Amino acid sequence: SLTPNEKHRVQIKAYRKVNGWNTYSKYVSYKTVTPTLTTPAAVINIKVGTNNGTAKISWNSAKNATSYQVLRYNADTKKYVTVGTTAKTSYTVTGLKKNTEYTYNIRSLRTVGEFTAKSSLGTKMTVKSSAKKNGWFTENGSKYLYKDGKKLTGAQLFSNRHFYLDTKTGAM
Repeated sequence: SLTPNEKHRVQIKAYRKVNGWNTYSKYVSYKTVTPTLTTPAAVINIKVGTNNGTAKISWNSAKNATSYQVLRYNADTKKYVTVGTTAKTSYTVTGLKKNTEYTYNIRSLRTVGEFTAKSSLGTKMTVKSSAKKNGWFTENGSKYLYKDGKKLTGAQLFSNRHFYLDTKTGAM
């Protein structure tokens, strides 16, 4: 197999097997090729909701992505750690400690054969795990934002981002 984004010289010659012996022709042509692997777009619109030690993470699909890498920031190492991969645009993390902040990010991946191209990281989302709903939840087909178990309405600042929610229902 050819390594993407590297130049390779490809030569062509014919061969014929006669009585168990291979007979080869001279090379008839050659060409320099550079196979490419398209880098997928970065994930956008990451949303995280927590409830009873579980985080539900969702995001918009990214162009050219074949799967997604779900990452959680480790403050001790100051690096993101992979918590899972999925072909879907949502992922559920369990076993979270209550009253603990978690920061998540998503990277889109494009895999072709044995090679994988990775996007840059999306916009991180930080949530605090609690026994009450925190973050985004889908109810009856609409997205709602909760903080400490209370459904928010109107203009809100959540995880350093501004959201404008219906002032009566709280729907996005």
